[in-house]
Amino acid sequence: ESQALDRIERELKDALSVRPTLVVWLFDQSSAAGTTRRTLITAAAQMHARLADQTPSKSRGSKDSGKSNAPRHKLLTAVTAFGREVKVLTPEPVDDAGRLPAVESVIEEDGASRLAYTAVHTAAERFAAFRKRGHEVIIVLVAHAAEADEAKFKSAVTTLKSAAIPVF
Repeated sequence: ESQALDRIERELKDALSVRPTLVVWLFDQSSAAGTTRRTLITAAAQMHARLADQTPSKSRGSKDSGKSNAPRHKLLTAVTAFGREVKVLTPEPVDDAGRLPAVESVIEEDGASRLAYTAVHTAAERFAAFRKRGHEVIIVLVAHAAEADEAKFKSAVTTLKSAAIPVF
């Protein structure tokens, strides 16, 4: 988990050095993903706070600190959960870690979720407009290794490719 989080944070820093960035976290609500989900919801909020604190654009008119790896653009975060259905928990992306959903807001469901690809497709469609507005969009899928909805795989990939949205 920590290596994956380090990689995601590096990707976000790189994206922020080029343009405003939206990261969309997709959390599996299955009980099998419970421990990982709780850990990563907290980590996502902490990561957002760290990266937002490093973003000079927070204080308008501030000069670049000279650090080449310091983000220069605004970070937005959206959170979606999926179990029996896909639920967008942040109707609009937020720029403040304090406004991200709490761990308890992602309700655990019994059984395996089979909507991973539906969740990816839904997020890609919903947030692709941010690409047209000049944002980088990155999707992070947090799912238990369970059966997925294979029927949605092709449409998810097509949408991701056309919008140039990577998934981690």
